[in-house]
Amino acid sequence: MHVSVIICTYNRSRSLLNTLESIDKMKVPAGILWEVIVIDNNSSDNTQEKVLSYNFNNHPVQLRYIKEENQGVAFARNLGIQESTGEIIVFMDDDEVADTLWLAKILEPFNTNSADCVGGKILVKYPEGYKKPVWLLNELEGFIGKLDYGGEKPMLLDNPETPVFTGNSAFSRRVFKEAGLFNTQLGRRGTQTFGGEDVEMSRRILKAGFSIFYQPEAVVYHIIGQDKLKKNYFRKLHFFEGEKRGYFIDQPPGKNIIGIPLYIFPQFIRSIFRYLNNPTLRLQMNIWWHMGFIKGRMESCFSTLLRSS
Repeated sequence: MHVSVIICTYNRSRSLLNTLESIDKMKVPAGILWEVIVIDNNSSDNTQEKVLSYNFNNHPVQLRYIKEENQGVAFARNLGIQESTGEIIVFMDDDEVADTLWLAKILEPFNTNSADCVGGKILVKYPEGYKKPVWLLNELEGFIGKLDYGGEKPMLLDNPETPVFTGNSAFSRRVFKEAGLFNTQLGRRGTQTFGGEDVEMSRRILKAGFSIFYQPEAVVYHIIGQDKLKKNYFRKLHFFEGEKRGYFIDQPPGKNIIGIPLYIFPQFIRSIFRYLNNPTLRLQMNIWWHMGFIKGRMESCFSTLLRSS
């Protein structure tokens, strides 16, 4: 089996070295031919220097450095796919460290389950000395990268509401040939840390008839940055997700105002009253999602009008 491991990075040379070191410590089964590709998305730190001077000590694996000048993680992922040589393309992020059996386990379902795409478990790790605040409930950890669908063995994911995250995912190359590459209008751009390209890709893969499996034994640890440990991050994240959802969905059926379906307004009002009765961050995030959705629908409507004029 020929495998390409792709890491997209932006101004995280220090954490990227931790990622590469964790890859060097992995136990890789015999018979796997693999490469590691770092896609530098216009970093202004010493990323290039660190990568070019890095050598794997435990594996005779090739480490390649490539720069993507189009800002956005989707551009970086797509360049990695185009430059890679493996039949299986594996992604992890530059703020993660891999379990020693990560690569071996994420590849298993391709052989045992004839999988087309595999997602693994992502667990969060907080900065050393960080005291988790009361408001940061376990249910909110999914919004900072945690992915854990439970179970002990690979399971089929056939619901668009259970996507895999690109921070721990693997794809057969033919998936991209038939379903297309990542949507470059979505995903992180520079310091804007909001994603969405992986969720959209999961839905597109299912729609194209490919199989997605979750492999709970393929584990990476996401090291959470301080910028994501503030309430405002969660608010902005939901606003952005709502905005993208509103912009990219097809025009919903029924009556609308400036492209905004009328049913959204009573939902928006109810979300406000729920928050007033129980002022939690989670309910406040729902309000921000609705505001983003309304903005996204208006932007989509005006964009359509401009194209037709």
